[in-house]
Amino acid sequence: MNPYNPYAPPPQQPGMAPYGYGHGMPTGPYRDFDALVMPKFGQLANVCTKCSNPQVAAYPRKSFSFTPQWVWLAFFVSPLIGAILSAVVRKSAAYNVPLCQACDNEWKKGNRNLALSFGVGIVMLLLGIGLCAGELEEVGGPLIAFSFLALLVAPLIVQFTYRRQRTLWVKKIDDRSAWLMGLHAAAADASCMGQNTVPMGAPMPMQQMQGQPYTPPHLMR
Repeated sequence: MNPYNPYAPPPQQPGMAPYGYGHGMPTGPYRDFDALVMPKFGQLANVCTKCSNPQVAAYPRKSFSFTPQWVWLAFFVSPLIGAILSAVVRKSAAYNVPLCQACDNEWKKGNRNLALSFGVGIVMLLLGIGLCAGELEEVGGPLIAFSFLALLVAPLIVQFTYRRQRTLWVKKIDDRSAWLMGLHAAAADASCMGQNTVPMGAPMPMQQMQGQPYTPPHLMR
């Protein structure tokens, strides 16, 4: 016990987690197997999150959301109940994600290809409607049915086989932190160690206010 401050915590021993809320739970980023647990007001290390390149070119603000899987079962009972539960229990978080120029371009390509994947089903739907209007229901009817399947399957294929490899995603979000997935291992370790050195030639970050998330200068208005 500290004789000058009886309310101070006992001295921290080597190897112990830093003192904080939650009975010794760390207040900064830490690894949870392959996920980086990042506090909602935390700051990712100033290296590319996808390849750990120190030459960061962009800090896009990325929003993440998480809905527990059990909520989707409610949609089978009632779409209205499912929508209400989804809105109530959904958690969200947003971070400025450091990316090098190449990884930033790849992230944009992933978003673009995901958007284009919906075009397959839309084209099939419009073509089916046109065939039905031309009294070719035997062809247009099945095409319309397959269009709804394409609207569901094509985006899922693009998301899990192409886009996910180029972006970050979350496997969990609670009231304090988000479990980020898809980071390069070295970038995740750098965030845990607080390595936020700005690369040579990049603008120095402005002084961060206590309790406020860091915003790069080029994103400030």
